[in-house]
Amino acid sequence: MIAAASAPHTAALRRALDGLRDHRMTDDLLYLEAWEMHPAPGVAAALRVCQIRRANPELAAEIRAELDRGRPLTGHERAALCPAP
Repeated sequence: MIAAASAPHTAALRRALDGLRDHRMTDDLLYLEAWEMHPAPGVAAALRVCQIRRANPELAAEIRAELDRGRPLTGHERAALCPAP
């Protein structure tokens, strides 16, 4: 079982949570970030993360990229993650 943190670790998630008042959505996004940092085995965890990623693809990509780089992304790097159609 993944224990979601009470505070975000990435700048991407801090921006996403700024002003967000939906506690369930906050919990889901914190869970996603925690899972990206320490993936846990299990179908239930994988399905939950998959659903959260599907609902928030840009944020999920930015969290993964930020964790991979070990630093917040620049505006240019964020824009390059999800090119305009």
